[in-house]
Amino acid sequence: MLDTKGVREVRALAKEFREADKETQRAIRKATTQVAPILKQAAMRRAHDPVSRKIAASGKVTPSRKGLKAVFGASGKHGSAKLSELVRPWEFGGNQNRYDTYRRKGAKVTRRTQKQIPKKTPTGRFIYPAVADAAPRIVGAWVRAVVGVFE
Repeated sequence: MLDTKGVREVRALAKEFREADKETQRAIRKATTQVAPILKQAAMRRAHDPVSRKIAASGKVTPSRKGLKAVFGASGKHGSAKLSELVRPWEFGGNQNRYDTYRRKGAKVTRRTQKQIPKKTPTGRFIYPAVADAAPRIVGAWVRAVVGVFE
């Protein structure tokens, strides 16, 4: 969720969205589709490997009762893995030195199952920085689109 608490105009638009009739809400959602490419492009510029690019390409921006909501990896697959399962490890990394022990063909096997996941980073790798960079443009475009619906 994009934090828009400090922006008075966006809070007013979110309130109008909550109180609007169904037709107006539908028009606002349709106008919001113009905002999604801004976020996708920002995320795609920061994605450097095939999994990151696939996650970035799946980004969506939707209006919610509190403002705008950005979602990545909600649909799609990469190989046999769902993108929704890969978003968190690819954005924030994993413990590459972790060993997992499991049974394989009746034998006990120990493997580094997270070795292929990028190293840990608390600030995010491509989605969080992209949202931070694109947030002013996203909110501005959304405000213009919604104001156009009410005119």
